Amino acid sequence: MGDIDELIGQSVTLRKVTETLDGHGHLETESTSDVNITTLIQPVSLKDKEILSIGEFQSGDMKGYFKYKYTVDEVDYTVEAGDIIIDWNNIQWRVLTIVGKQSWGETEVFRKCLLRRITTD
Repeated sequence: MGDIDELIGQSVTLRKVTETLDGHGHLETESTSDVNITTLIQPVSLKDKEILSIGEFQSGDMKGYFKYKYTVDEVDYTVEAGDIIIDWNNIQWRVLTIVGKQSWGETEVFRKCLLRRITTD
């Protein structure tokens, strides 16, 4: 896995949001947990836009390459749609979807995700 570690080496924060709903389906509580992980974030290329049929891209969308799982303090974390990534400039990105998975044999090694900036305007 050494090669993957060298490629996926940008330090970011993975924010997992857990929501608890009441009996009527309304949000009762929301909690977050942050963990430091590594990734590779790049702009979505024209080739990506031609190959991927995942809906409409917006200007500024990014792609992120993430390891299949990160183990921190003996807890496994996996990047999933809906998670938030906070980059080195403190910019928040929502993971919209997983657009691809790379495996070695039967084992997933990394996944490619579509990221969209969360605006607070």
